[in-house]
Amino acid sequence: MEVTPMPLMAILDSSFDLLRNEYRPLLLLSALFYLPAHVLCYALEAIWMHPDLQVQDLTSDVLLRLVGKFLLIGLPSRAVPGALSLCVLLVASGPLCLYILSLLLGESPPSFWQAVRQGIGPAFRLIPLALIVIAVFLGGLFFMQLLFLVIVSVVIWAAHYLFASDVTTVVTIVLSFVDLFVSLLMAVGIVTRYFLFACPLIVYEKLPVGAVWERNATLLSRSQALKLWISITLLLPVLLCLQVAALSPLNYVFEYFSFPPLLSDPLQSLISFCVTLILFLYILIVVVRIYVDCRVRREALDIRLLAQRLYPKEEPS
Repeated sequence: MEVTPMPLMAILDSSFDLLRNEYRPLLLLSALFYLPAHVLCYALEAIWMHPDLQVQDLTSDVLLRLVGKFLLIGLPSRAVPGALSLCVLLVASGPLCLYILSLLLGESPPSFWQAVRQGIGPAFRLIPLALIVIAVFLGGLFFMQLLFLVIVSVVIWAAHYLFASDVTTVVTIVLSFVDLFVSLLMAVGIVTRYFLFACPLIVYEKLPVGAVWERNATLLSRSQALKLWISITLLLPVLLCLQVAALSPLNYVFEYFSFPPLLSDPLQSLISFCVTLILFLYILIVVVRIYVDCRVRREALDIRLLAQRLYPKEEPS
């Protein structure tokens, strides 16, 4: 595969082509890790979580239990991963990243077990890094919420004296939506700038966790970071809508054909499992492709690879 600089739309298209052409080893490698976690979370959802969902009077204790269970196992039947599934996907991203990079750099792809042996160890370091990213993300959201709270309070106070009450209500609603969008934009921008390439940097370049943010900022120029910032903020809702569009008709289909729960529930879980894996693989391929593209632009990676092929190092006798 040719290693050349590519525009963002070409990266998105070529990532889909790579997923389509290499879906068998990618799905097999990811299912090795995610399938047991999905089955476990689905069983916990049916046995452990559903009884609380069927309670008519939701007290504070029941609500707190539901929130804790949701954060731990998510909703596997709706393709919403929890902390357990996310940790498994982070570990699976190590071998997958090495396999994808070998395809993009024109190298012979590692075997199934080679990818697992080489990638699973460094991938465990992604878990504490993910906790740091979540803390940074929530910190950015909290800071923007405080800032907008002050702005909204001042605007509402001024609108109360300058406009009618109906106008004040409309202004409050508009500012609330702007607050949510700008807060999300700011948090995504921080994560993009300093943690976007965490997986290839840790797994492929073998960097420690503390060196990821500096290396990530070095690879991304300000113009590239700005483009990716806006693109990722817009791409996330699109992927979420695609996931909802793929799963929302299932209940109507099962109800129309009178599927028994014993059959409809496993089918829904299987489809949600496939949707989660496909979205995860596509996002990972896009991130790795952008990583390679940034190294080509900033470090002339394509010239280095060409020189290595033309003038291979001689092994000492």
